[in-house]
Amino acid sequence: MARPQRVALGRVGRPHGVSGEVRLDFPGGLSRGLRGYETLYLEQDGEFRRVELESERPHGRFLLAKFSGIETPDQARALTHATLWVERGEMPVLAEDEYYHADLLGCRVEDEAGALLGTVADVFANGDHDLLVIREGGREWMLPVLARWVLEIDLEGERVLVRPPEGIRG
Repeated sequence: MARPQRVALGRVGRPHGVSGEVRLDFPGGLSRGLRGYETLYLEQDGEFRRVELESERPHGRFLLAKFSGIETPDQARALTHATLWVERGEMPVLAEDEYYHADLLGCRVEDEAGALLGTVADVFANGDHDLLVIREGGREWMLPVLARWVLEIDLEGERVLVRPPEGIRG
């Protein structure tokens, strides 16, 4: 599985004000804002479209953004729940023990004995830590990304080695 060429940064929330601004939610944080990125995309229903950032400003734990061509609250409302993406090559270089959520999607989840427990279907931040959503067959379960349960993340091998607590797999 090749790593995706685009990385999801966050989601568009509700409109803000009357000029077409939207609230952006970045679950993993976004310390540098959006100004450092050359190419931004909004994805809705599997369709990607390139967008140009006119302005951005912090607003609590969110970022308020204005995209070119979005002038009214109704136009901004039409973007609600869209995902904001950037080209992978524009992302900051990560430390050895860091990862982008998109890189974990589809990775095998195995226990210490090598038994396949499922695959990573989703990853999201839960305040203090990330949560893996693991799919096995028709069932899903979640595992906090904490050192006592997630022993190794091997992006090259597309594998997450875990020691889940008893009863967590439902």
